[in-house]
Amino acid sequence: MKYLIALCLFVVSAYAQAPKPCDSPAQWEAREIRQDYSKKFAEYRKLSYDETNKRIREVEEIIIGTDKEYYDRLYLHNENKNYSVNLKTRKCEVSALTRPFRYRGVYPQAKFDGIFNIGAVGVSGEVVAVQAWSANITGDSPPQWEAREIRQDYSRKFEEFRKLSYDETNRRVREVEEILLGSDKEYVDRLYLYNEAKNYSLNLKTKVCTVTALTRPFRHRGVFPGAKFDGIFNIGAVGVSGEVVAVQAFSANGTDGFYTGLVTYPSCYPVQNLFFSKANGFEHSDYFDLNIGIVDLNVFVPPQECIKAEEEMNKKKIMPVTDYEQKYQEYRRLSYDETNKRERQIAEVDVGGDKAYYDRLILYNENKNYTLNLKTRICTVSAINRPFHYRGVHPNAKFDGLFELGAVGVPGEVVAVQAFSANETNEYYTGLVTYPSCYPVQNLHFSKTHGFEHSDYFDLHIGITDLNVFVPPTECLKAEKSQKISPVV
Repeated sequence: MKYLIALCLFVVSAYAQAPKPCDSPAQWEAREIRQDYSKKFAEYRKLSYDETNKRIREVEEIIIGTDKEYYDRLYLHNENKNYSVNLKTRKCEVSALTRPFRYRGVYPQAKFDGIFNIGAVGVSGEVVAVQAWSANITGDSPPQWEAREIRQDYSRKFEEFRKLSYDETNRRVREVEEILLGSDKEYVDRLYLYNEAKNYSLNLKTKVCTVTALTRPFRHRGVFPGAKFDGIFNIGAVGVSGEVVAVQAFSANGTDGFYTGLVTYPSCYPVQNLFFSKANGFEHSDYFDLNIGIVDLNVFVPPQECIKAEEEMNKKKIMPVTDYEQKYQEYRRLSYDETNKRERQIAEVDVGGDKAYYDRLILYNENKNYTLNLKTRICTVSAINRPFHYRGVHPNAKFDGLFELGAVGVPGEVVAVQAFSANETNEYYTGLVTYPSCYPVQNLHFSKTHGFEHSDYFDLHIGITDLNVFVPPTECLKAEKSQKISPVV
């Protein structure tokens, strides 16, 4: 959780008046000094700031210890691009932004903390009055909204499509859903009232309602309280109008489980949540056609069948489990070539709290898998023990529907996506792609051999910039001469 403090100039003649929120100028230039003494780090830079168009230019001299490096950086937040030129080597790096736009001056929704004097009080020309403002700048998703939701568990061939009404303020959730369990269909209407610790579940076929005590804590959707910001990415094809939306990633380790979430940028409208706990396993939810607010608050009133059933309710209390299994997460750069059935993955793997960095090259037509540990520089070469994994739309997949990721009607924070699914021998697949061009957004794949695998794709560019990406690293070519490749499993 970040905390921001700002000072703005305050006219001395207005000192006795009640403070009003400062509107800092939207466009300005200044000299800036930024320092971090624990790392012997100081920056002196010329700053050009444009809040209106969300862009910043920093021409700086960086002093780290006694070595000097000079950089010129340009941040274009609306285009999600970061240009960084080393003024010594003239080498420029272009990358996606990894943080949201940072307001300077008074942050939106900041609270007033007081008026102070900088300099010597009473000495003309050597004192200036300033105001102090502060704000919690961790992303806050809207507390009340409605959306269509898809929740899936492939190990049990379990899939839910439901209308979701979410009220974080009063901690209550309504789900009117169609559940597909194997080939049998059941329709269930659930109401969770967390402040009352009650769960109403109405079978819409039989009209039988069961009322039970809740056995799990309230599940936050959107940005989890206390979550850390993991980066900003693009869903869809970068630079393709109407088929891309910027999202922010957050994650948190709670006492009841591990959480990750995606929300739109900058307004934090929920896009996806993934939650793991030993008690309830792995839960994955995608939100579509989201609208802010609750249309009818009666949605949180129990159905008549449930009110009658509640009179016969036997309350049950179940203690939650707080011992969790290993947490596994990969962040990686992916180069994908379906035509020649090959992939390159340069990945940071986070298993529990230990980090290992790997560079993987998978050549399916040659039946070879090269894995280079980027810390030890040791490469292993092995045969591939699985078929080629299609990303995007799987061959023979069926069309499941058209949805919108993000907030409906909010320009720049919504993108249309298509859903597809396929059942292969011993494998099950679903995928999301943009509409109409089918740029990959997400894949979920289940097999008995490898279990459940979930991939999200960000900052996607069409084509392969350098085909040498599919050439094995030098360490792997050397290792291949000394290793015997095992047969296909």
